[in-house]
Amino acid sequence: MTYKQIKQIGAFAFALTAMVAYVFSSRNQEPEVLVSQELASTVEIVLLDSDQQCVPFSMPTETTDLNAQLNEIVLSMQSGNSPVQYFDGLFPKGTVLNSAVKEGNLLKLDFNKALLELNPALEIKLLEAMCYVFTQFEGIDQFEFTVEQQPVSQFSSEQFTIQQPLDGSLTLNNFEAIHSMLHRSSGFVVAVRKEVQDVVYYTLKAIRSTDSLIEGLENYYTRTESILVDDHIKYHDFKIQLNDKVLTLQISSEILTPQKSCDPSLIRPILLTLQSNFDIKEIRVEVEGVLVLSVMTEDLYFNQIELLPNA
Repeated sequence: MTYKQIKQIGAFAFALTAMVAYVFSSRNQEPEVLVSQELASTVEIVLLDSDQQCVPFSMPTETTDLNAQLNEIVLSMQSGNSPVQYFDGLFPKGTVLNSAVKEGNLLKLDFNKALLELNPALEIKLLEAMCYVFTQFEGIDQFEFTVEQQPVSQFSSEQFTIQQPLDGSLTLNNFEAIHSMLHRSSGFVVAVRKEVQDVVYYTLKAIRSTDSLIEGLENYYTRTESILVDDHIKYHDFKIQLNDKVLTLQISSEILTPQKSCDPSLIRPILLTLQSNFDIKEIRVEVEGVLVLSVMTEDLYFNQIELLPNA
């Protein structure tokens, strides 16, 4: 599983294939969160929705300088400074990135003291978001952070110990005990479709399981009763086959519209889930042995932020 890859997909999400454009644009009449204008570069940020869940967004940027991009990320993720309506930032107001140094595959970050003025209820959420955004860059697999050059092993509430350096294995929206999260318990992530004020957006949640990755996903989408399962449709058939970088999903007809095409509101979160869990280049969807959809994973994205005109 290459969970880090999900943080890079926004930068490649501007050239949808004709089939994907048909499925996700012409057939989907539901408004989605702020679709961006085309830009050469994006960065991934994480914001908080009204349910206190972390939501990934692709934010346009006009700079390719790593330090400048990192500062943009921290600024856009400050509480009260969110670039997206109905969502809030996770960094405490006034948080400043003092410095950022890349040493090999390790990113060293230093913040001002405002970082520690964090609502205790959001401490683990901020840590999840930091792991998501600071490992999105090519060549960076780990990061560590200090406050005014002093090591940080705990936030002010002292609820848990932060084991640095950190990486992308601490996924978004974990639900089990903090200590098991920080000890990299195994599992997978699932893309979830949500709405706010009739606007559709997608986020991730972590599912912990003793099954293998493929078995866990197959069980998730076919299980009829489980505390782990949201109110999504349960599929009679959901089988995953991997062949090199191509994933074939054999799924039952619940996924189809009356016109026998894939229902965008159902297939998109499934595609995002598969892309988020496997190192693959293509997803092929079959219903009763018939190919109904083929998607390149570089054309998938979660939520894009609109590029606002200059003031």
